[in-house]
Amino acid sequence: MIHKNLGFFGVLLIGLFVLAACNHEADDNSEDTNVTPAPSDNLLLGRWGFSRIRHKNSGQWALKYGEVVFLEDGTGSHQWQQNNSGSLESVSGTFTYTTLMGSDGSFIVTRFESNGETKVDRYVLSNDGQVLIKDGTSMGDRQFMWVAVKIESDTGLSPGDLSGEYYGMDYRKFLNGATSAGSSLIDFDGTGNFSIQISLNRGAGLEQLSDSGSYSVLANAQFMVGPYTSYFNGSAQFGIASILDNDNIFNSHFYLQKADINYGQAHIEGQWAYVGFGDHDVSNPNVRAEFGHLDCDADGQCLFSLRITRSDGTQDAFEGPEQITLAADGSLSGGLVADTAPAYTAVVGNGGNIMLINTSTGFSDINSDDRAIGLAIRCSDCSSLLLQ
Repeated sequence: MIHKNLGFFGVLLIGLFVLAACNHEADDNSEDTNVTPAPSDNLLLGRWGFSRIRHKNSGQWALKYGEVVFLEDGTGSHQWQQNNSGSLESVSGTFTYTTLMGSDGSFIVTRFESNGETKVDRYVLSNDGQVLIKDGTSMGDRQFMWVAVKIESDTGLSPGDLSGEYYGMDYRKFLNGATSAGSSLIDFDGTGNFSIQISLNRGAGLEQLSDSGSYSVLANAQFMVGPYTSYFNGSAQFGIASILDNDNIFNSHFYLQKADINYGQAHIEGQWAYVGFGDHDVSNPNVRAEFGHLDCDADGQCLFSLRITRSDGTQDAFEGPEQITLAADGSLSGGLVADTAPAYTAVVGNGGNIMLINTSTGFSDINSDDRAIGLAIRCSDCSSLLLQ
């Protein structure tokens, strides 16, 4: 087991990572870098909906939620709503861009913004081309989690596209200082109503809640699910969401359709890229971001290699094994999942291309006083992501 406050799984400390700045995020903009891997084909064409939660060591929190569009001619645009330390704002802009591939399966996008700034981001793309993640660990003065879903603009979604059971996962921070991390099982009736079972950690162990509400389709290919504005992929099997009209909340929420296929142990096999975000110690929070990869065999033996950056200024790299069992409905057990955790603590979905993993205390027994979540995407070309 790793010691509490150090992050994620039961692993072996490799050592403190001294890292060249690969992602540098301006006050509320994307990350700058001078990494220049070999050229690649354009992997980003199209429209993406994203959510990003960020913390600075100074104590500032920010949420971004919106869209970015990459066009074939090397131009693009983005627009988002943000909660920047309690100030709600709308932002938009245009850019030109280039794409470069790294040897580890990640790639670098350099954007030349219309305001004269140059921004450089390090991404990993899922095998099915539906999900993008960014490395949120490389800057010592901040931690963030950024996830985007591909939006199929020519696919009209309806309330009937959200039907049946979905897994949910959420991390949130309140301006009053409280944090929470939760997992849930949501039942959509296909006509605009849902019910939800929630397990969450707000600092005093797991709480169990239930609720119900309504959902609808918005004009811009989004769903409104209760208070959450939500983007889904074209199959409506995976979605991201945030609460946008409340200046007291910074949160990222994820949906994953339950049992979209009949899963077997072999669906874990392969390479996965991972991002995580959370905090330790309610009385004196130490916020962290996690990035790395998983290498799993067909029997569910997974080697986790992670980098963890914390708001106390420390940064570590870890490597270690976990034995995971995958059920037919996509739920995971064993290894990092506590024996008493709900069945929706860690799950696989979207055709075996996405994992959601709640590593909070109560969901997992590897750390005490933690609220933390993680997301992994299947990436067959990914390896040694920590070395970039």
